[in-house]
Amino acid sequence: MSLTREDLQAIAELMDEKLEPLKKDFTDLKSDVSSLQSDVSEIKLIVNKNYSLTEEFYVKQKEANTEAKDRIKVITGELEMHNEQISRNTADIELYK
Repeated sequence: MSLTREDLQAIAELMDEKLEPLKKDFTDLKSDVSSLQSDVSEIKLIVNKNYSLTEEFYVKQKEANTEAKDRIKVITGELEMHNEQISRNTADIELYK
């Protein structure tokens, strides 16, 4: 038993009919993947921008912390100097009593 041209044509039409939902799903899936790729690209841009801003903030904060530590050292030294002067002044006052 061999298939006729009409039989083969009918089989082809039946297969096309059965495959149509899969073709539509595949097309939808490709569209969704494309949309996801676009979203991921946007997220990457945002992350990179925020990373750069975070890095910039970190450097500025490090510099500010270093400046603050240096200033605290100066203030501490001045306080020690004033405390020593107060001690000397107190000792001098005791001599005059």
